[in-house]
This record gives sequence, structure tokens and C-alpha cells, in this order.
Amino acid sequence: MNLRTKGLTWFRERFGNMPKYVHVSRFYPPAVSFTKAAAWAFQIPSREVRGWGFSDVFLLYQLANGRDDFGCLRIPAGSFLSCLHHLYVRSDNGHISLFLSAEKADHLRDRRGTGAIEFSPFVWNGNEMVI
Repeated sequence: MNLRTKGLTWFRERFGNMPKYVHVSRFYPPAVSFTKAAAWAFQIPSREVRGWGFSDVFLLYQLANGRDDFGCLRIPAGSFLSCLHHLYVRSDNGHISLFLSAEKADHLRDRRGTGAIEFSPFVWNGNEMVI
């Protein structure tokens, strides 16, 4: 079973129905991370946040290398739109490219874009945001 399938299974077992937009990232330890620091990487098609539906986008991140346990971010499309100018948008396909820190000092802060956007306010436990 690949990591995406494991992540979706993890989500379904905890929260039931699958939302429309779910992305899964493996944990990248410093040795294989392009920043040489622990991180998670996501590619989010711009149409998911610019479309008519304006759905929430769910990001599942593997908690540790080789584990089948995940954390979850639930990000409203409007939040992406409001900070889009601070995020890295790929010129080849228009995808929003996030590289979220897995380091304690700046946990879930984007390292790819220019704004160092903090995504920790969007940690989700199934009922409400976890602050």
C-alpha cells in the first residue's frame, strides 16, 4: 500500500467521509530534504483554491519516517487565496508548492514561499481547529 492510500485510510478511519481535496506528504528527514531540515512537501493545484467550489483543502503529513500515523491540516480555500502572493506558485503548472517545516522551532511554517506562512493554526482533529 502506498503512502497516499495509507493516509486516506487513516483519514477515513478517524473522520469518516472523505473531503474533495486531500493531499498526503511523506516525512522528509534532513538527509533527503532539499533544505537539509525535516519537512513535508505538497503540490496543490491552484484550481482547488480558485475554483467555484471554494472547498477546504486537507493536508495529511506523515508524523515520522516509516510510520503510518499522520497529522492533518484543514485549510479553507480563502486562506490560501489571501496569502497566495506569499506562497510559491510553480510557473510550469500553476501548482502551489508548499515545503512545511517539521522542525520544532518553526513547525508547519512554509519554507518555500517568500512569506514564511504559518500553517499550524490549521491543525485539525476532526471537529475543530486545534490551536
